Amino acid sequence: MTPKVSICVPTYNRALVLQKTIEALLNQTFSNCELIVCDDASPDNTEETVRSFNDRRIRYYRNEKNLGLYSNWHRCMDLAVGEYIAIYHDHDVYLPTIVERSVEMLDHYSTASFVHTALLMIDERNNPVEVGIRAFPELMPGSQMRLLLAGSWHSPVTAATAMVRRGAYARVGQYDYARYGLGCDLDMWFRLARVGDVAYVNEPQALIRIRQKEDQTAAFRWSEIEGRLRMRLDHQKLMLGTDCRGCCSRVRYFLQRDALLLVFMIRAILLESPNVIDEGEDIIRSEASSWVQLVSRIVRESVILQGLLRGLILPLHYRRISRQIEARRREANDYVKSNTCLCSFLCMPG
Repeated sequence: MTPKVSICVPTYNRALVLQKTIEALLNQTFSNCELIVCDDASPDNTEETVRSFNDRRIRYYRNEKNLGLYSNWHRCMDLAVGEYIAIYHDHDVYLPTIVERSVEMLDHYSTASFVHTALLMIDERNNPVEVGIRAFPELMPGSQMRLLLAGSWHSPVTAATAMVRRGAYARVGQYDYARYGLGCDLDMWFRLARVGDVAYVNEPQALIRIRQKEDQTAAFRWSEIEGRLRMRLDHQKLMLGTDCRGCCSRVRYFLQRDALLLVFMIRAILLESPNVIDEGEDIIRSEASSWVQLVSRIVRESVILQGLLRGLILPLHYRRISRQIEARRREANDYVKSNTCLCSFLCMPG
């Protein structure tokens, strides 16, 4: 019987956490599925970990050489045969119902090109960190999602929870990492929303691990910032007209762009190496307004100003962030304790 769902797990060098992910995906309440694991030439014992399950639903592939994050995603998609495709992440954990709930949505809403779910952020010890439940309707018109994405710097859709119709992927093509970098999943949702609506499961179905500094998706790179700017501008050109609303949105974009570049440049000056600072200056000269270039140059050349920022502003910023994180942790713990399914899944005391 042809599987209705292809669960894809692209992986690289994460044998220690991959086992928990595979266990969760093999224990799904929906059974008509295959589990494709694409090993991107891992140097650890990933293959041994996968083959230890000895489950006929698993199809293991090892790339001859490291393809990179999104190229490995694309290989998963090429190997998938199911009507629906989910690319679940190798370091996250999934509730037993995520596949069933996602399939129900796509079966019920024939106009939906993809579905995504609410989530719970957890740390390396599986402690709740943050609840991620969006105020989305069960089915959002694609045009509405495109407007939301065109005005967003960060994706409101978490890639690790998404399930996409194979036909929708076929219509819009691959993830455009070459143009947009690691944020190209936002562009994928933008394109998928052009060919269909967007379904949403408003109860957490995935436990997403917070990214560590050594993770590829957590590192600071100017190229990724450039990609986000390029994508935001591309989306706005497609969505906005020449009327007053379009003009206001473009002005807002340029103001936000300048503020974003200035914040990242000051961050680089205070925390990064000279090479990273030089790269940032090149980008600011080509992308930002003259006032941003001026402020950036003043901060870089003023030892006194840098000392003030490090000694006063940064500590205040870190304290504010720490308070926000602690508040989110308390909210997440309270939510989990009130949710029997999550509480038992995380083995937390009630």
